[in-house]
Order: sequence, then structure tokens, then C-alpha cells
Amino acid sequence: MNLIIYKMIKNEKGYAIAIAITVSLILFILGLAIVQLTDTEIKLSKKTYESAYAYYLAEAGVNHSLWLIGNQRSPNVGSPPGTTPGPATLGDGQYYVSVFDNIITSVGIYKNYLRTITVRYDAKSYQLEKGYAVYAARSPNIPSKVYFYNATTDPNACVVTDLSNDTLNIDGYVFSTSTPSAEPPSSIPLSDLGYVWNAAAKYNPTGNINTHFRVYPSTPDLKTLTMGTSFYDGYLTIAKASGQGSLGSTTYIDSLTVKSGAEDALYYKGNVVVRGNVTADASDTPSDVAPALVAVYGTLTFDKTANVCPYVTFMAAGGYDTTEGNVDAVMIRGETVFQHNVEVYSRSNILIIDGTSVVGFTPTKSFEAQLDPALGGSSFLAKNKIEIDNKSVGFEMNMAGIFWAAGVKGGGISVSTRPKGNKITIKGGLICSGGTVSFPNNSHLIKIYYRDGFRPSNIASAFGGLLEPKLIYSTWRE
Repeated sequence: MNLIIYKMIKNEKGYAIAIAITVSLILFILGLAIVQLTDTEIKLSKKTYESAYAYYLAEAGVNHSLWLIGNQRSPNVGSPPGTTPGPATLGDGQYYVSVFDNIITSVGIYKNYLRTITVRYDAKSYQLEKGYAVYAARSPNIPSKVYFYNATTDPNACVVTDLSNDTLNIDGYVFSTSTPSAEPPSSIPLSDLGYVWNAAAKYNPTGNINTHFRVYPSTPDLKTLTMGTSFYDGYLTIAKASGQGSLGSTTYIDSLTVKSGAEDALYYKGNVVVRGNVTADASDTPSDVAPALVAVYGTLTFDKTANVCPYVTFMAAGGYDTTEGNVDAVMIRGETVFQHNVEVYSRSNILIIDGTSVVGFTPTKSFEAQLDPALGGSSFLAKNKIEIDNKSVGFEMNMAGIFWAAGVKGGGISVSTRPKGNKITIKGGLICSGGTVSFPNNSHLIKIYYRDGFRPSNIASAFGGLLEPKLIYSTWRE
């Protein structure tokens, strides 16, 4: 009996070992499958990430080309790998764009992935030559020492356009030519008076009609001006994420060499003070098609004797992300000189003043933005306000450029000459698509010349195409 029980127990032990081995084998196989599945998921996730990265690069290429189209530059960006000049670089990836028959084809490249986007766009052609010396949502008061000149080839151009329903008060003068035969205090011949237009057809004093200005006989060719900022905002986002310095810090630049194109763009996370020469790299000189790019997430100041070479685009956020602020994101002061075709974008305000606020520095002249007759002046864009103030240095401020404020926070354009300041001359024009154009202090003359053909259409400018091109999203293909 005991022998039988012993044999039964021995057999059960054998079964238990077999079962244990079988269970262990099953668990091992299941564990191996889970490991393989996890590894597969990781690889799939990595592939999905890399593919998505390439897609976003292609999307960045679409936005880059769209901005170029809106600014009348060549819409093509880079070229396929292995060709010259090659793809544009953004972050750890690349992209290149070709445009034909209003169709944008953008290819994003990240590691082994290529993603392609094609989309059609629609754009209306509207060049700067169709503009005005003043084009304002509101410009209710033009004081006695403010003169506007029509420096175009069309003597019948509308020089001042006020879109508001307020009364347009003009004590200053509007001329139909850049060189009138007489200026105040002499009486002005009627043929030398330029045209103005007010949406409400209200002018004051009425006695100044045909003695200070003429009323435009019909409705001018009005345009809805939209400031396209997506290109600038994209670079400012990169500046905040990976720019030099840290948030709130200040980088002082006594000398800066810039190269053309997006791949050599300079990024700063904090504030920047430029107080020396900004020069072009001799081996990679910026041009109208490929300007140098400098993006500052903080504030940007041009101080003392800053001198900026042609074809440089500066952009500053003033520490704001997508919401525009009401701070001086860009300040220009001292003896700063902008050579032709410098472009400045502020997500908030631009302040241009004389040099008295520069500690330990006695200026010999004020800010100057130069005009090359064959190329053009510069462009100043502010999402909220532009303030030009000649306060106390005693030197003239001479600027060739277009000054455009969108007035998103109720700002506009303000031009002032204080008692201790001096004359301000602007050769280009003022555009205020929101807010008011005002002249709060006019102790000295303010002369504004609207220039015909301010710059050729192929020159870098945020104002070449005042209407931003629009994507037709129904044609978007991936």
C-alpha cells in the first residue's frame, strides 16, 4: 500500500514540474511578445514623430513662401538636397519650396522622412506706388507746421486719405508737388495745392479749402490694409525657445556680422542693445531676395552710433507671445543710421527719439534712415504704435521709409517736434490701418513726402504687397 502511494506522489511531482516548465515557457513567450510589442510601439512612435516633424517643416515652408509672395520677393525657397543652394534649414530639419501657377509645393525633410504639401493661393497685386503720404483710419488734426508733399509723377494723386467719419482739421499745407513754387507764409498757387479726402466729407476750417489744400473730387482707390506678420512671428517663436541669452537678460552688441537667408538667422531670447556697426558678411552678402534676419524675443534698442548695413530684417516681440503688448519693443535713438532697405518689425510699439536719453553720450546728430534713389528707403512696422519724437538735441531727423502702425491696442502714429528739437523730414509715407495719425507737438516743421516708386517691386519690403495672399485651404494636399 505504501509503495502504491509513493509511486502516485512521485508521478504528481513529475506532473508539477512539467506544468511549472510549461507555465514558465508560456510566461517567457508572453514577456518576449510584450517586449517586442513595446519595442514596435516605440519605433512606431518615433516614426510618427519624425514624420510629423517633416510635415511641420513642410508647413513652415508654405508660410515662408506665402510671406515672400506678400512682399514681392521670389517665392521659391532653397532647392532639393544635392543641388545648389540646397534646402533651407530650420531647427534639426530642412525644407524647400517651389511655386508655379499660384501653386505652392513645399517639402519638409527630417532624418529619413520627406513630407510634401501642395496648396493653391490667391493674391491681389497692390504695390506701394498706389499708396498715399498719409493713409489713416483717423487723422483728425493736421497742425500749421505740418506739410505734405506729393513727390510722385501723378500731380492728381490723393496725398492725404482719412477714412474716419470725424471732421478733418487741416491748418497745415498739402502740396501737389515736391517743389512748390511758393511755401508759407507766401500764398500758394491753386495748382501747387495737393488733394486730401475725408470719408465724411467734413473739412475745417472751410476757409483753408483751396488755400491750404484741395478736396479730392471723387472717392480714391481705397484698399483694406492687412499687416501680414506670420513670417515674423515664426522667427520670434524660435527666438524664445532657443535664442542666445536668457529671458530678461540684455546682450550688448558693439559689432555684428550678418549673413543672408533663414539658415543663418540670428536669435536672441532676452533683450538686445545694438550700439555699433551691423555689417554684411563678404562671402554671404544679404540681398533683396535673401535679407539677413535677426529675431529678438525681448526688446531691441539701437543706441549711440549704431550703423546698419542694407537688407537686414529685424523683428522684436517685446517679451510678448501671440498677444500684442503696449511696450516699446523697438527703440531707436542716438546717432543711429539705417542704410537703405532695413526692415524693422515690432509686435508692440516702435519709439524713435533723439539721443538725450543715452547716458554719457553727447550726440552730434539724430537718427537717420537713408534713401538710395535706385533702391529705396526702409520699412518700420508696429502692431500697435509708432512714435517719432525730436525732443531736445537740436538736430534734424531725416528718414526715408514707410511707417506702418496697425493700432491693435488703440495706438497709431505720433510725430512730434519739441521746442529744443528740430525739423523732421520723412520721405516715404505714413500708414495707419488702426488708431490715429497725430502731431501732438509741432514746435518745428514736419515735412512728409509721398514718393512715387519709393522702391522697385523686387526690393525687400513689408509693403510691396499690402494685401496678404490667402491660401485656398480646399486645395490643401498632403
